[in-house]
Amino acid sequence: MSSVCASASQLWIVGDNGTILQSADGGENWQPKTSGTERNLSSVYASGSQIWTVGDDGIVLHSTDGGLNWQPQTIEVRVNLRSVYGSGLQVWAVGESGTVLHSVDGGERWQLQTSGTTQTLTAICGDGAQLWTVGTDFTILYSADGGLNWQRQTRSAAPHLLAVFRVGSQLWTVGYGGAILHSADGGRTWQRQSLPSG
Repeated sequence: MSSVCASASQLWIVGDNGTILQSADGGENWQPKTSGTERNLSSVYASGSQIWTVGDDGIVLHSTDGGLNWQPQTIEVRVNLRSVYGSGLQVWAVGESGTVLHSVDGGERWQLQTSGTTQTLTAICGDGAQLWTVGTDFTILYSADGGLNWQRQTRSAAPHLLAVFRVGSQLWTVGYGGAILHSADGGRTWQRQSLPSG
């Protein structure tokens, strides 16, 4: 399994070979859902009854009914997508070769945004129009305008980064080799945090 998310009392997990699982009881029981694809799915995002999942070869699936039915959405790139994030009807997906895709209508139409990097982007999070995405080769990018413009934030001594999470102005990103980086100022500066010994 590659990704999990929650919306209200529902939990969603996606994984290889088009796997989608849903739980309505906090994970005590899981029900498989028909995705209609055999491609590997790498990330899932839910907001109410709206759910998106992305994966290999540019696959984007969308459900408007809480995961009962899934429909593929059309995009113009065929790179592996690694992460999806949304805010209302705005949705972003990131992946290989610095790919950033943006939709303003719940995924009906997608547009490529210019990230300024060719690194693989592995995760994205945000707060309204503010977005952060991380990836390989210490990549940390920030956008203040919904992804129209991206700026590289302070490079820290860390391996490939795999996930990013935000609470207010604080951010954390983690990666290979036990890397944990923390920012208390919206990503302008980053400090490495230590793992417990033993």
